[in-house]
Amino acid sequence: MFFGASDFLRVVFLITTGAAFTASTLAALAAFSAFGALTALVAFSALGLAAAVLVTLAAAFAGLAALVVLAALAAGAVFFSAVLVVVFFALAVMLQVPRGLVAHFQY
Repeated sequence: MFFGASDFLRVVFLITTGAAFTASTLAALAAFSAFGALTALVAFSALGLAAAVLVTLAAAFAGLAALVVLAALAAGAVFFSAVLVVVFFALAVMLQVPRGLVAHFQY
């Protein structure tokens, strides 16, 4: 006999023990899930904050790099324009077009 009880008591004992074990297991899983969710939320928030800081810094550096590139392009455009003016002026002088705008610059 199982603990001196009849088969009916044995079945009742197994059912209640199983139910108690199941309930305690579910409670432990729920507590673990809540703790895990809280831990994940805190970690995700910290990670999200760090990621936001990194993205902000990256955007700032990208903006700075874009300003540098734009400044270089502007300087290049000014230089290229100056070179074109000099080249066209030199071509006008070399091609003997003194009748126009270049006439009073010639010697």
